[in-house]
Amino acid sequence: MFLGRFLFPVPMHVPLPPPPGDLMDASKDISSDLKYPKSAVAYVIKKWKVSGDCRNVPRVGRPTKLGDRDRRVLTREIRKNRTQLMVLIREEFQQASGSVNLTCKGDFG
Repeated sequence: MFLGRFLFPVPMHVPLPPPPGDLMDASKDISSDLKYPKSAVAYVIKKWKVSGDCRNVPRVGRPTKLGDRDRRVLTREIRKNRTQLMVLIREEFQQASGSVNLTCKGDFG
């Protein structure tokens, strides 16, 4: 059985949440019964109350390989010595920010 359009299945023995007003107690009971974090259950309930739907919305485009912080670290490494080989830049970047397979194209200021 699915409760509304929740992202996770709800067994038959789980009581339905109480009427609006006591969201924290409802999410605590549901989370203990389903073994999901309270924050995840509260988020799904809130999302369902606000929009009437709690499915994940498809996102547009491909996710970026580098976040803002990684881009700043890479820029800093390149600015240290602009004539060094890409292999050395990659090694220093991986030490500074973690392991990333990287192909640089474009201008990093």
